[in-house]
Amino acid sequence: MADRTPGTERVRSPRHRHEDDAARGCPRPPPGRPPAAEVRAARRRVREGVPGAIVSDRRFRFPVTVEQLWSQLGRVGEYPTWWPWLRSFDGRRLGPGESWRCSVQPPLPYAVRFRLTIDHVEPEREVVAHVDGDVSGTARIRLRALDHGCELHLSSALAPDRGALRAMAALARPLVRFGHDWVLDAGARQFATSLGVGATPVTR
Repeated sequence: MADRTPGTERVRSPRHRHEDDAARGCPRPPPGRPPAAEVRAARRRVREGVPGAIVSDRRFRFPVTVEQLWSQLGRVGEYPTWWPWLRSFDGRRLGPGESWRCSVQPPLPYAVRFRLTIDHVEPEREVVAHVDGDVSGTARIRLRALDHGCELHLSSALAPDRGALRAMAALARPLVRFGHDWVLDAGARQFATSLGVGATPVTR
């Protein structure tokens, strides 16, 4: 299925999203299963060493204030213009309960499609989310002020959750890890460019 032009993808209800998943041969989530259970299941898959599971802990420093960085993160509609590898995206707002459908294309012969649901937002401090789709797991962004700028701390635990990507992860784990790290590194640089500054990675 061809990717839509960024910003033109229709927003569909959860019921229709599940129908789309069924049409693609993907299992529906168990009826009534709470998001917390999905998050715990995703973490368990990562801990148990599902082939291709990736845990990340990355920090980037930016020569801007926390307030400036947070304001830029809130420009959700502009994400596809900063990140050309974000091939489709229907996010509108950075807030609790928001659900964004995304398609990410690393420099590899596959795209990763998933839904990111925002669980918690503490303005200028923290965003917590969980992911389901081709990959599932959890992600967290934390911000803190420094003497000369601020630091963005991204931590995530993700595992392939559908057949084709899971098979690729089992057979070519270094390639999958490369694609994941490329998106994080390119994303930080491009986000810094959108701010008109540079980003300095602290740890990997």
